Amino acid sequence: MDHLVAQRASAVLNVPLSLPQTLLQGYDTVTVATIKLALGQRLVISHATLQLLQAKITGPPVKIQCSLGYCYLGVYGQGFEAIHIPTGSPTKQLVLQGPGSKAWNPYDHREFHLPGTYEIVVSNNLQNADLDVVMTGSARLYLN
Repeated sequence: MDHLVAQRASAVLNVPLSLPQTLLQGYDTVTVATIKLALGQRLVISHATLQLLQAKITGPPVKIQCSLGYCYLGVYGQGFEAIHIPTGSPTKQLVLQGPGSKAWNPYDHREFHLPGTYEIVVSNNLQNADLDVVMTGSARLYLN
């Protein structure tokens, strides 16, 4: 029985996601992680926190996408969305409308099963602003 538990545990990787305090200038995007899934693998993202510490905005805010707030954490998948980073719609997103902190509900996780490359990005959605952001989180990769 111990062999089965050890074998199962060796097939699961916990991937830390972290972006230390970073200045994002207008429309900047930072890739926090790039994870490639092969056939039969599964990616689960259940925990993430995004903090907007400070926003230096000159004039009224000018957004790329109205629905994505000042800054956002997004998971982009294979295909159409990958072409349009950061203007496409993320598969999963965490949006901040101003300074503060927001976290994903860990019980409302998102699973990805399709083979391909997934990118976890933090984006400044404003043209005329400099944002200080911090991001932490974790993902779990099931290898088989």
